[in-house]
Amino acid sequence: MEKWREIFRLMYSPSNLELNNKKAENVISSFKNLHPELISNDVEIGISNVIEDEKGNPCDYFIIHIRHNNEFDSKLIPDLFDGIKIETTIADGE
Repeated sequence: MEKWREIFRLMYSPSNLELNNKKAENVISSFKNLHPELISNDVEIGISNVIEDEKGNPCDYFIIHIRHNNEFDSKLIPDLFDGIKIETTIADGE
């Protein structure tokens, strides 16, 4: 978990969206490097840069979406780190 905290601390800066998009790619790349056992045809990783909440208020954070057909140890995936939210979804037999 400490590796995750450090990666996200280094990668995430709420002040520059263009820079954040580049850093978002680095976050995904780092995730794949840290957890190669999760990277297969059954796993899709995507990222969203959220600039507005449901009520239209400005905000700035990443959501990393991890979609997979096979279960894996969810403890590998942190729930929230300094402005980056992680979402995992288990696909229902697609």
